[in-house]
Amino acid sequence: MNAVKRVAAVAGSMALLLGGGVLTASGAEAASTCSDVGTNGSVCITAENNGYNAIYTKWGGNPARVDFNLKCPEGTFGDAGAFWISAGESKSYFFAIGRPAAGRGQPCYVQLIDVTTGGRWNTPGVK
Repeated sequence: MNAVKRVAAVAGSMALLLGGGVLTASGAEAASTCSDVGTNGSVCITAENNGYNAIYTKWGGNPARVDFNLKCPEGTFGDAGAFWISAGESKSYFFAIGRPAAGRGQPCYVQLIDVTTGGRWNTPGVK
């Protein structure tokens, strides 16, 4: 289960998240859902054919050291470790594990962990 790290600025579709709340979109190949990280940002998960993409978009607040985990019925999958993010940035990690939950109707979700404060935020699940 090899995961490929990628850090990207997310614009366009992520700008829709600035209003807060939970955004859900789905299609034949992908499903996406987000949740707020307090008032400082949003964490999202998108299911793709070959895995799951986690994205944290930070709107405000102090720089934070955070970590992604993917939680599925088959277990928890870690990323390449904690990373720093500042207001105005988006960072992502792709979990290239396939779509194990898709065929069984059980969702996977992303957990964002603030390693300094111990805060945890979960996305809603996607299949």
